[in-house]
Amino acid sequence: MRYLGLPLLLVMAACLPAGSVDSPVAVPAPATRAGTTHFDAAVARVLPVATDICEMQRPDARCDFKVVIDRRYKVTPNAYQTVDAEGRPVLGVTEGLLALVANSDELAFVLAHEAAHHIAGHRGETALRLLQHRAPVMPAPDDLRRTELAADAMGVAIARAAGFDPLRGARFFLRLPDPGQAAQATHPDHQTRWRNVTQAAAAR
Repeated sequence: MRYLGLPLLLVMAACLPAGSVDSPVAVPAPATRAGTTHFDAAVARVLPVATDICEMQRPDARCDFKVVIDRRYKVTPNAYQTVDAEGRPVLGVTEGLLALVANSDELAFVLAHEAAHHIAGHRGETALRLLQHRAPVMPAPDDLRRTELAADAMGVAIARAAGFDPLRGARFFLRLPDPGQAAQATHPDHQTRWRNVTQAAAAR
């Protein structure tokens, strides 16, 4: 699979925990363009579950999630979590990602994973700054990989509670380039990630 327009590092770092950002080019959901067939169903079912879990686990945090489609990146598949100028948590997906998801389970798992970053309180420099070619101070790669595994595990619970198949959904990540065992990789290798997801799914 080829990704055009941005280096692979930026593609794979796009679901980093995010800080506050105002993104006027990210437009509110829902979408009506081609490639977003599964969007409405995933958003409608995942957000209420994510909100409930967020309110239970982080009563001091804002849990009124908003989903946006980032129309700047029509080829690059990315997803991220951030907050808007008013502090509202935002789950963002690019048009490139929407064009690649094969079913509602995959999109639901992506949204659940990003919501989990917010619920778990994962903080860091926003992925949007990476996509905008800024130079943030990156958290340690080991810490980033741990947050990705934690978000995957919570994403399993969110997606399942919303009525989706988390294992079918998590296969979307396996279609992305495998970061392998590189010391500076921000995401776990596919084998580690899949093992983590299957263990979380088995631990009902």
